[in-house]
Amino acid sequence: MTDRTYLGRGWAFPIHFASAESKPTLVDEDACVQQAIRLALNTQMHERPLYADYGSQLSDFAFSGLEPMALAQLKEEIVSCLRLNERRIEVLNIHFDSSDISQGCLQISLEYQVFGRHQIGSLVLPFYLNDLA
Repeated sequence: MTDRTYLGRGWAFPIHFASAESKPTLVDEDACVQQAIRLALNTQMHERPLYADYGSQLSDFAFSGLEPMALAQLKEEIVSCLRLNERRIEVLNIHFDSSDISQGCLQISLEYQVFGRHQIGSLVLPFYLNDLA
């Protein structure tokens, strides 16, 4: 059995209690990593006063459109954010799916590998482009 304690264990996000008397729901291993990725990318830079460098500047791209240069910059922002905020992973690939663009949603497919593991993880994140909705 492999020791994966380095992946961490923490409160599930959003925070959930099964009842008023219970402890918060906890996640560990892969779920912890995926929630940390989502949290880092969905938190605006400087949103947390005590951790001003935590988060991303993805919201700056909300009105960028789908030009190749804008998508390249969006990809670079995702990689930079995760290098700084989620050091347990290496980003392997990022793909964009614009099939839902008529609803103003760009799907971001992220492939990553947790350091020390051979398994590749993937995550799909919706990114809403406000001017296309």
